Amino acid sequence: MPKEINFIQGRRKKLTKDQKNDFKIFKIASTTFAILIATFLITLGLDFFLKFQVKNAQEKQIDMEKQVLAKESVEQSIVIATEKLKILSELFEQRYDKQASINYFSNVFGPEVLIKDINYEANERILSLRLQSQSIFVLEEVFLKLSDPEVEAQFGNINKSELIRNDKGGYNMAITLSLSETDLQK
Repeated sequence: MPKEINFIQGRRKKLTKDQKNDFKIFKIASTTFAILIATFLITLGLDFFLKFQVKNAQEKQIDMEKQVLAKESVEQSIVIATEKLKILSELFEQRYDKQASINYFSNVFGPEVLIKDINYEANERILSLRLQSQSIFVLEEVFLKLSDPEVEAQFGNINKSELIRNDKGGYNMAITLSLSETDLQK
C-alpha cells in the first residue's frame, strides 16, 4: 500500500510549537501586565493615602491657627498684666525704700520730733524731710544723731539745712539724703 503522507501530523507539530511559544509569550505578557496593574493600583492607593494625610495635616494646621488666634487676646492680656506687675513691683520697691527710711528716722528722732514734710524723688532716690520740734535742744540731739557714724555709714552724706524758728515758737530743720540700693538692707 502506498505510504500515506500525513500532512496533518507535521502541521500539528508546528502548531504545538507555535502554541507553546505563544503560551510563553502570553504568560510573560500577562505577568508583565499584572505587575503593571499592581504597580498602578499601589501608586494610586499611595496617592490617595498621601492626599488624605496632607488634607488631615492641613486641617490640623488650620485648627491650630484658629486656636492660636482665639488665644491671642489672652496672650496679650497676660503680657499687659505682666508689664503692669513689673511696674507695680518697682513702685512698691520705691515706696518700701521711702517708708523704711521714714520709719528708721522716726525711731532715731524719737517722739518729740515731727516729720512734717516728705519729698521723695524715686528716679534719683533722694529723700528730703522737714522736721519740726518745739525745742531747739531736741533738734540739736537730732543733729548729733544724724552726724553719728552708724547713721552716716547707713545713709552716707546727709545734708542738714534751714534751721528756722517758726511763728509758734517751734523749730524747723530740713535734711536731704540719697538712698543707695544697699542703704535699707543693712
